[in-house]
Amino acid sequence: MSLSPKRQRFVTEYLVDHNGTQSAMRAGYSPTSAKVTASRLLTDANLQQAVAEGTLAIAQKAQVDADLPQIVVPVAMLVPDAR
Repeated sequence: MSLSPKRQRFVTEYLVDHNGTQSAMRAGYSPTSAKVTASRLLTDANLQQAVAEGTLAIAQKAQVDADLPQIVVPVAMLVPDAR
């Protein structure tokens, strides 16, 4: 799957807030046709796959970030007090 740079930018922007119209405008599409453009883009199978992959990557990062305190706190308890 290969998206043009502009379409990839749309995907990146869409992952921010899931607002197709605003994402299209931020990606450089015409504001007057942004709503129609977003609708058209979001029906493209390659673009849908890119959105799904991006959503999965964000979810995986969120899980790692959620697990981090569980890892850091026990290690911090092992470090002697440096006072």
